[in-house]
Amino acid sequence: MNPLISRRQGLAWALASLAPASVLGLPGRALAAAAAWPTKPLRIVVPYPAGGTPDMLARQLGPSLQSQLGQPIVVEAKPGASGLIAARQVSKGAPDAHNFLSLSSGIVTLSAMNPKFDLLAELKPVTRLTTSPFVCVVAADSRFKSMGELIETGRSKPGSLSYGSAGAGSPAHLAVEYLADATGNFKALHVPYKGAVESINALIGGQIDFSILVLGAAMPLIAAGKLRALGTSSARRVALIPQVPTIAESGGGRYVFESWGGMAMHADTPDDIAERALVAFRHAMGTDEIKRLLASTGSYPTVSRSRAEFKVELEAELTSQRQIVKRLGLVSS
Repeated sequence: MNPLISRRQGLAWALASLAPASVLGLPGRALAAAAAWPTKPLRIVVPYPAGGTPDMLARQLGPSLQSQLGQPIVVEAKPGASGLIAARQVSKGAPDAHNFLSLSSGIVTLSAMNPKFDLLAELKPVTRLTTSPFVCVVAADSRFKSMGELIETGRSKPGSLSYGSAGAGSPAHLAVEYLADATGNFKALHVPYKGAVESINALIGGQIDFSILVLGAAMPLIAAGKLRALGTSSARRVALIPQVPTIAESGGGRYVFESWGGMAMHADTPDDIAERALVAFRHAMGTDEIKRLLASTGSYPTVSRSRAEFKVELEAELTSQRQIVKRLGLVSS
């Protein structure tokens, strides 16, 4: 079971009441400031290219947020430096509570790898929004027909398999490292590429044996017959491809590896405004447009019950990520 999902369940009763309690305890001036916010257009900075799932999600949230908050929503795609450019645009920008960072598990990894970027010191977490499974894929003409066969090869012939990623510390890299931890003896050769496109092209071309990719990115290629899905990384089978078993049920131990998306603001954002933002995002996530978007990518909504709950989850994930990137020698000086 995903340890972070377990923590969410365990923390539910303890933390669910913190947000309402904190709002009730706010002084009159702070409540007045929250009521007046926002006073100008709101900006969501996405650390990934336009057209990707995080970008599409931000744009789909826009109409509901604008309806609730009374201000236009501007979505700005700001890729580069593994998300650091976008993160710093928000964390080092004006503390006027009008900029959001589209936060992700990848940004947590970035913080774990880069001691000069302290996520929890530089940003104020608002809420988790979505969770997305990964899928282990091979080329359509690969000799591997099942996830169990791939895992057995990686166990019995350590290092004989190769897999690709968008670089050291990328989600596709860590997904396989977590598989090695879950099985205890699965080993494969990591081949880092300049980006996800190059890695996927190498997989299709037979230059590497497999990759573990976020499902939303892999689905079009699976549907087109260019890649074949062997196993999903979630605890349960994914509704979008129910015929594909989970990696765990295919000999992967208790393997669960998922990506998530959320929102954060400048660290100096007043708590009352962050609370109001959480409520707005929670409402926006319930629209039919968002439900259709998530269903098409195999993702599902996991909006935080409170900001406190989300912060505790981030702290736990940072601890876990720091351990694995240190073991892999990926911590920058």
